[in-house]
Amino acid sequence: MADKPMGFIPRAMLERKPRHGDPCNRCGACCAIVLCQLGKHLFKREQGPCPALKPDGNDEYVCDVVRNPQAYAQRLSPEIKIHALRDAALKILYADSGCDARFNGEWINEKYHAECAVRDAKDKPKRDAAVKLWGIKE
Repeated sequence: MADKPMGFIPRAMLERKPRHGDPCNRCGACCAIVLCQLGKHLFKREQGPCPALKPDGNDEYVCDVVRNPQAYAQRLSPEIKIHALRDAALKILYADSGCDARFNGEWINEKYHAECAVRDAKDKPKRDAAVKLWGIKE
Protein backbone atom coordinates (compact mmCIF):
# COMPACT_ATOMS: atom_id res chain seq x y z
CA MET A 1 0.00 0.00 0.00
CA ALA A 2 1.37 3.44 -0.97
CA ASP A 3 1.97 5.97 1.73
CA LYS A 4 -0.59 8.74 1.68
CA PRO A 5 0.36 12.31 2.52
CA MET A 6 -0.44 13.27 6.06
CA GLY A 7 -0.66 16.72 7.43
CA PHE A 8 -2.68 19.20 9.34
CA ILE A 9 -5.55 21.07 7.74
CA PRO A 10 -7.11 23.82 9.83
CA ARG A 11 -10.71 22.96 10.69
CA ALA A 12 -12.12 26.09 9.00
CA MET A 13 -10.32 25.17 5.78
CA LEU A 14 -11.56 21.58 5.85
CA GLU A 15 -15.13 22.63 6.66
CA ARG A 16 -15.16 24.87 3.58
CA LYS A 17 -13.75 22.21 1.25
CA PRO A 18 -16.20 21.38 -1.55
CA ARG A 19 -17.06 17.80 -2.42
CA HIS A 20 -14.72 16.03 -4.83
CA GLY A 21 -15.45 17.31 -8.35
CA ASP A 22 -17.49 20.32 -7.25
CA PRO A 23 -16.30 23.79 -8.28
CA CYS A 24 -13.28 25.14 -6.42
CA ASN A 25 -14.09 27.68 -3.73
CA ARG A 26 -10.43 28.52 -2.96
CA CYS A 27 -10.51 26.85 0.46
CA GLY A 28 -6.79 25.96 0.17
CA ALA A 29 -7.13 22.47 1.65
CA CYS A 30 -5.46 20.77 -1.33
CA CYS A 31 -2.34 22.95 -1.11
CA ALA A 32 -2.18 22.59 2.65
CA ILE A 33 -1.34 18.89 2.25
CA VAL A 34 0.31 18.20 -1.13
CA LEU A 35 2.24 20.37 -3.57
CA CYS A 36 1.22 20.41 -7.22
CA GLN A 37 3.73 19.61 -9.95
CA LEU A 38 4.77 23.26 -10.15
CA GLY A 39 5.11 23.56 -6.38
CA LYS A 40 7.25 20.42 -6.24
CA HIS A 41 9.49 21.86 -8.92
CA LEU A 42 9.82 25.29 -7.32
CA PHE A 43 10.10 24.30 -3.66
CA LYS A 44 11.84 20.91 -4.02
CA ARG A 45 9.45 19.02 -1.75
CA GLU A 46 6.27 16.96 -1.98
CA GLN A 47 4.40 17.68 1.23
CA GLY A 48 2.46 20.81 2.14
CA PRO A 49 1.69 23.29 3.17
CA CYS A 50 2.78 24.93 -0.04
CA PRO A 51 4.85 28.08 0.57
CA ALA A 52 2.92 29.80 -2.25
CA LEU A 53 -0.47 29.27 -0.56
CA LYS A 54 -1.49 32.74 0.63
CA PRO A 55 -4.64 33.98 2.38
CA ASP A 56 -6.74 36.23 0.18
CA GLY A 57 -9.45 37.36 2.61
CA ASN A 58 -12.82 35.86 3.56
CA ASP A 59 -11.28 32.44 4.30
CA GLU A 60 -10.13 32.14 0.70
CA TYR A 61 -6.63 31.33 -0.52
CA VAL A 62 -4.68 32.09 -3.66
CA CYS A 63 -1.61 30.62 -5.33
CA ASP A 64 1.09 33.26 -5.14
CA VAL A 65 2.88 31.67 -8.11
CA VAL A 66 -0.16 32.57 -10.21
CA ARG A 67 -0.56 35.99 -8.59
CA ASN A 68 3.18 36.91 -8.74
CA PRO A 69 4.88 34.53 -11.20
CA GLN A 70 7.86 36.83 -11.65
CA ALA A 71 8.84 36.27 -8.00
CA TYR A 72 9.18 32.52 -8.63
CA ALA A 73 10.65 32.55 -12.13
CA GLN A 74 13.94 34.27 -11.42
CA ARG A 75 16.04 31.61 -13.14
CA LEU A 76 13.95 31.76 -16.32
CA SER A 77 14.67 33.97 -19.30
CA PRO A 78 13.60 37.59 -18.76
CA GLU A 79 12.01 37.52 -22.23
CA ILE A 80 9.22 35.30 -20.91
CA LYS A 81 6.21 37.51 -20.28
CA ILE A 82 4.45 37.50 -16.91
CA HIS A 83 1.09 36.69 -18.49
CA ALA A 84 2.63 33.65 -20.22
CA LEU A 85 4.02 32.40 -16.89
CA ARG A 86 0.66 32.99 -15.21
CA ASP A 87 -1.27 31.20 -17.95
CA ALA A 88 1.20 28.29 -17.83
CA ALA A 89 0.91 28.04 -14.04
CA LEU A 90 -2.89 27.94 -14.28
CA LYS A 91 -2.64 25.15 -16.86
CA ILE A 92 -0.27 23.13 -14.64
CA LEU A 93 -2.56 23.64 -11.62
CA TYR A 94 -5.65 22.53 -13.56
CA ALA A 95 -7.28 25.77 -12.40
CA ASP A 96 -11.05 25.91 -12.70
CA SER A 97 -11.34 22.16 -13.22
CA GLY A 98 -13.07 21.41 -9.91
CA CYS A 99 -11.98 20.16 -6.52
CA ASP A 100 -9.57 17.27 -7.01
CA ALA A 101 -8.68 16.87 -3.34
CA ARG A 102 -10.06 13.92 -1.38
CA PHE A 103 -9.52 13.48 2.34
CA ASN A 104 -10.46 10.88 4.94
CA GLY A 105 -12.04 8.42 2.53
CA GLU A 106 -14.16 11.00 0.74
CA TRP A 107 -16.36 9.62 -2.03
CA ILE A 108 -14.75 9.45 -5.49
CA ASN A 109 -16.70 11.36 -8.10
CA GLU A 110 -16.39 8.94 -11.05
CA LYS A 111 -18.04 11.35 -13.50
CA TYR A 112 -15.50 14.01 -12.58
CA HIS A 113 -12.63 11.52 -13.09
CA ALA A 114 -13.93 10.67 -16.56
CA GLU A 115 -14.23 14.36 -17.44
CA CYS A 116 -10.65 14.93 -16.23
CA ALA A 117 -9.34 12.12 -18.44
CA VAL A 118 -10.99 13.68 -21.51
CA ARG A 119 -9.69 17.14 -20.56
CA ASP A 120 -6.17 15.83 -19.96
CA ALA A 121 -6.03 14.12 -23.36
CA LYS A 122 -7.37 17.20 -25.16
CA ASP A 123 -5.12 19.67 -23.30
CA LYS A 124 -1.92 17.60 -23.33
CA PRO A 125 -0.02 19.73 -25.88
CA LYS A 126 -0.85 22.98 -24.03
CA ARG A 127 -0.02 21.45 -20.67
CA ASP A 128 3.28 20.06 -22.00
CA ALA A 129 4.16 23.55 -23.28
CA ALA A 130 3.30 25.04 -19.86
CA VAL A 131 5.51 22.52 -18.07
CA LYS A 132 8.35 23.27 -20.49
CA LEU A 133 7.98 27.04 -20.03
CA TRP A 134 8.46 26.65 -16.27
CA GLY A 135 11.48 24.40 -16.82
CA ILE A 136 9.93 21.30 -15.28
CA LYS A 137 11.57 18.03 -16.27
CA GLU A 138 9.03 15.21 -16.44
